[in-house]
Amino acid sequence: MEKLNNINNNQNNMEDNQNHNPNQQGPASTTTPKIYLGNLQEKARQSGDKFLTGSLCLTDIENIPKEHIQKGNNNKNYVRVIVNPYKNGANEYGNTHSVSIDTFKPQKQD
Repeated sequence: MEKLNNINNNQNNMEDNQNHNPNQQGPASTTTPKIYLGNLQEKARQSGDKFLTGSLCLTDIENIPKEHIQKGNNNKNYVRVIVNPYKNGANEYGNTHSVSIDTFKPQKQD
């Protein structure tokens, strides 16, 4: 339960630690406020290979606005996500990255 509380507390502090959305491209794009889903930690295997591990909040996933859910060719629902490293490295819980919904929408050209 303490781990779950740490995740929830960390989500409240994520906005201060986020990098710029790499998909946002100046005035030709718009974004809506970030929708955070969870946190990840960078780990290393004995071989030195790095990987990310973490948790996604199922409650937040269930509440994703329908405008961000896309139907795939296989008739399954998908959502695009962004994984951002924290600007200042690991936070007090050891998390090094955040996961949020990709809310980028290119503006339609007239």
